[in-house]
Amino acid sequence: MPHESLRKWGDFRKQISQLMSSGTTCSYIQLLNTFLYTHCGYRVKEKCQRVEKRLEKACSKMRQKFVGKSGAAYRKLCQKDLNLALRLNELVTVGEVDSALATEKLKCAKIEMVNKELDKSLSDAKVADQAKTEELCNARKEVEELTLENKSLKDHVEKLGQHLNFNNGGKKITE
Repeated sequence: MPHESLRKWGDFRKQISQLMSSGTTCSYIQLLNTFLYTHCGYRVKEKCQRVEKRLEKACSKMRQKFVGKSGAAYRKLCQKDLNLALRLNELVTVGEVDSALATEKLKCAKIEMVNKELDKSLSDAKVADQAKTEELCNARKEVEELTLENKSLKDHVEKLGQHLNFNNGGKKITE
């Protein structure tokens, strides 16, 4: 791995840790996996502490070595590489990737089923809401019609009472 990459990883990780106040940072293994995958298609297991510590030390040393370097010394340092030996048990195998993929596909299928159920219940709720809205509208119209009919009946009864000289001379019900 080029020394320049290690220096940039160290700078990047320092900037990320300063920006993220919650303590979430990007691990060196995540950076290494991005580098390895684009160059040779390999990946290192995420919980590999040996490689994480080795990269942390290497990045710190590279950041220190690059301080004050310029010109030919800088270019010479950029041309050097770090040899990092990986053990076979530290690499992600095809079987692990396949099992993780199968697990994720199952999760995706479950989520799709739940999504279909939620879509169905949403459409049922919309139909029920529309029916209740129509029912409410009809009830309001009926109330308006009954109010008008009651008003006309009340007016008619009052007119009849006036023609026959019936006056309400009684006391209120509450008295």
